[in-house]
Amino acid sequence: MGKFTFEYYRDMLNNALMMGYKITSMKDYKKVYDKHILIRHDLDFTLENVPIFSTIENELGISGTYFVRIN
Repeated sequence: MGKFTFEYYRDMLNNALMMGYKITSMKDYKKVYDKHILIRHDLDFTLENVPIFSTIENELGISGTYFVRIN
């Protein structure tokens, strides 16, 4: 994989959905799906990309969990 782009992120998630994966957040991780992907974002230093990630996820009808480091 080359340099990460938001277009790549969108395509990766969209391809997973088309392949029958259920994409879930930490809230739903205990539900049983045959094929699933858990979305988790660790925010250690900056929040600047959160609106972009969350917009992509919202447009695809999925959700992720965002962990924010506070100290």
